[in-house]
Amino acid sequence: MVWKVSNTMEIDFGRDTGYGFNITDESGRPLASFVYKTQKEAIAASINARSLIENAVSVIGAPPD
Repeated sequence: MVWKVSNTMEIDFGRDTGYGFNITDESGRPLASFVYKTQKEAIAASINARSLIENAVSVIGAPPD
């Protein structure tokens, strides 16, 4: 399974708006979503997530239902 990190985007949740990104499978289906209060926080987290995934020799996770 190939995991990817999406671009950061503005996300509405409830009455609030934040910024976030998804970790997706090779088909683009979200496996996990992360939302932060600021765009700066979301970008920093997505950079770390990319590094985490790109440098991994193996990633094990439950496939979506």
